[in-house]
Amino acid sequence: MNKLFPQMLERPENEPVILGLVYWIGAFFLIPALLTFFFLGGRQPEYEVWIVIVYHVINFVVALLAYRTHLMDTFINVQIYTKEILSTAAICAVVIVVLRITLGEILWHTGNEFFFNISFATLPTTEADFLFFPTGILDMQPIWGILCFCLMTPLTVSCLLYGCVFAPICVKKPWVAYVVTIALTFVQKFMIFFCLHSFEEQMAQFWLQLPVHLVACWSYQKTDTIWTPIAVHMIANTVFCLHFLIIIL
Repeated sequence: MNKLFPQMLERPENEPVILGLVYWIGAFFLIPALLTFFFLGGRQPEYEVWIVIVYHVINFVVALLAYRTHLMDTFINVQIYTKEILSTAAICAVVIVVLRITLGEILWHTGNEFFFNISFATLPTTEADFLFFPTGILDMQPIWGILCFCLMTPLTVSCLLYGCVFAPICVKKPWVAYVVTIALTFVQKFMIFFCLHSFEEQMAQFWLQLPVHLVACWSYQKTDTIWTPIAVHMIANTVFCLHFLIIIL
């Protein structure tokens, strides 16, 4: 069991954790709520999509600036244990892709149209989905969509969720870290509920994306570096983005 769930030693310092948690409230509640209120007068998708892209870019920049020191310090683990980290990231990404595709097939063949549509629309994992699901952005702005979901959101999710919550707890109480991550993910989805998506859609996203977060967290614990979940999401999101673009071409 210790080999499968090893003792985690690496965690961000208190400063980026506090900064991340403070920004977490703004990024996942205040900003989406304000933008949603701004667009209540009428939906204009051609403009809104850029608002969402800018939102993802801002979250990425904030996460990068807050965690830049930790990212540089822990990159030494990547240099030392390159093979182990890359193999773990690849395996976890494959697990995520297989899980999501298998679930999609099951939902499709059982006629569960609602869950299937949500599952397909949210294949790339992001820090938050409001106004548009990821596939909507990929459809309207494929280049920016790929940049967001393959390069930016993997770091944002890993820093603002795993780095702020999972890692600080996991170094002391691993199982509690998973429970708290589940709870915080639920709270985040509930907060976005006020931003145009229905409660049913948000809860569907929660259950569909929860295994993805748990697998990514495990990769963090297994390799003791935040770069592993970043790589996991980069690989999985790239596969999903390319799969979607091939379908619509």
